[in-house]
Amino acid sequence: TAIAPLLQHAQKILSFAEREASGLGVTFAVDASGGLCGRDGFVIERAGGGWRVRGANARSCLFGVYHLQAGGGAGVFRPRFSVRGLNVCETLVRHTPAQVERLIDRAARWRMNRLIVHHAYGYRRHAALIDRCCAERGIELMHYLQSSVLFLDEASVDLFARDEAGRPRTPHLENETRLCPNHPGAREQLARGARAYLASDAVPAGGRVIVSAGCS
Repeated sequence: TAIAPLLQHAQKILSFAEREASGLGVTFAVDASGGLCGRDGFVIERAGGGWRVRGANARSCLFGVYHLQAGGGAGVFRPRFSVRGLNVCETLVRHTPAQVERLIDRAARWRMNRLIVHHAYGYRRHAALIDRCCAERGIELMHYLQSSVLFLDEASVDLFARDEAGRPRTPHLENETRLCPNHPGAREQLARGARAYLASDAVPAGGRVIVSAGCS
């Protein structure tokens, strides 16, 4: 059914939260009715000799665990913003796998729920690791696609925008590459490249996508 993947995703987060909570004496309850502290809110209560975390979703249960790990106590906790995240731009391309995992773990401990990943700058190198770490922590991915780098190739140089002397403004394919709007084949080439990339397995099924024309 349509809800089955959502339940599996929630269970993955809860399983991760249970591992993180080892030794803290924590039990969990998810209240998805919408009445519990809004999206990503959680309540922490004393339960016998341990703690009970009631979360609006599986992710907020994990946030409750992080709160306890940091020395926090009982209370009601509501995020100020519904969307909280990072846009790491090209920095991932310079990260080791260990650094990538620490970054995602830190983002979750800051109660962030979004991570924007640039396919041309690091995501494709670390895709499996990023997907796993974000899925465990309930962080939703936004896939940022630089159309010039991902939808074109070096063979498209004849379609590049040109300067006053008729030379391509960028001699090689890069983020700043622009197509010549007057070239009859430019739009068709970009459309073909977009269809091919978006139909590939580069973007996970159901992933959120942002398409950018690149930097100026």
